[in-house]
Amino acid sequence: MPHVTPQSVSAGTVSFVALNHGTVTHEPIVLPLASSAAPGSRTVGAGNRVSEDGSLGEASNDRAASAGEGIAPGHATWATMVLKPGRYEVVCNLPGHYAAGMYASWTSHDSPATRALAERAPSPGDAERGLAATAG
Repeated sequence: MPHVTPQSVSAGTVSFVALNHGTVTHEPIVLPLASSAAPGSRTVGAGNRVSEDGSLGEASNDRAASAGEGIAPGHATWATMVLKPGRYEVVCNLPGHYAAGMYASWTSHDSPATRALAERAPSPGDAERGLAATAG
């Protein structure tokens, strides 16, 4: 089961870093999670995968940013995304992984600093705030 640190981040631009400490490839995808939904409650459909509709990003390009074919054991990747206040779930969407418990959730919250960031143009330092997930 993946572990997400920290459990709560400020809304805005966030870099999601995924580290694979396991022995098999993983494909982490960030999805919004409804306030009434429990983590791990998505419907598993065709191909033993969940729907990626509404995805905010995929960190599965081995040793590089964005989407790819998955993170090999012992490797890392990242994706930068804009989070609104709310709940999110990172899922491993390789066949059977979500159903086997490969998911974790966290919360993005509004804050005075987030509102100040929204009122000005983005700067390079905005992406330095980060969120990390480990699997394995």
